[in-house]
Parts: sequence; C-alpha cells; structure tokens
Amino acid sequence: MSWRTACSLRTRELERPATKHYAQAQQALIQQERLSALGQMASGIAHDINNAISPIALYTESLLEREPNLSAVARDRLVTIQRAIDDVAQTVARMREFYRPREPELQMMDVELNGLAAAGHQSDARPLERPTAAAGAS
Repeated sequence: MSWRTACSLRTRELERPATKHYAQAQQALIQQERLSALGQMASGIAHDINNAISPIALYTESLLEREPNLSAVARDRLVTIQRAIDDVAQTVARMREFYRPREPELQMMDVELNGLAAAGHQSDARPLERPTAAAGAS
C-alpha cells in the first residue's frame, strides 16, 4: 500500500467520527429549535386562554357574590363553571412552566483548595516551566 493510499484511508477513518458528531450536533440543534418554537406556541396559547376565561371568571364570581335571588340550580351551575375555569387556569399554569425559561439550579459547596491543587499537580505529566530570557531571544 502506498503512502498516499494509507494517508487517504487514515483521513477517512478520522473524518467518520467527526462527521457523526457533526450530524448529532446538528440534530440536537434542530430539536432545540423545535422545542423553542413549541414553547413560543404554548406561550401564545396560554395568553389567549387567559384572555378568554378572565371575563367568564369575573362575571361568574360577580353573579355568585352579588345576586342573592339566584335559584339553587343557577347557583350550582355557576359553581360548576367556576370549577371548570379553575381547572383551565391550572392547565395554563402547567403550560407556563413548560415554556418559562428556568435558571440552572446551582448549589454551593465547600472546596478544599490545597487537596484540589495537589491532585491537579500530580496529574500533570510535567510541571509548568517559566520561559527564560534565553528562550525568548531565540
């Protein structure tokens, strides 16, 4: 096998994992963009639902509080409407949790710096060297 053929084969061997990682990264990016679009849609839907149920909730509450002459059947139906509105509001709140950006939850912890520095120093193959004046002149 010639040197060029060997180099060409080795190049292809090295390119395969890189191409695979690139394709995986591209798929992850596409998935992230889809999730972002879904979050934006959920946000818009939640806003529209809240706008639609707000007057229903207000009028239902107002009727229950200010109309003493409601029949028992009418009062029961208004209470049923109120429960349905509460259920929808809870669903919207769950949707909001889906699209609302979350801050990463970081936890503080104690770190023993001397041990960490010693472990890092032991893992180095060779100690760091400071450039000398002679090295800088060449």
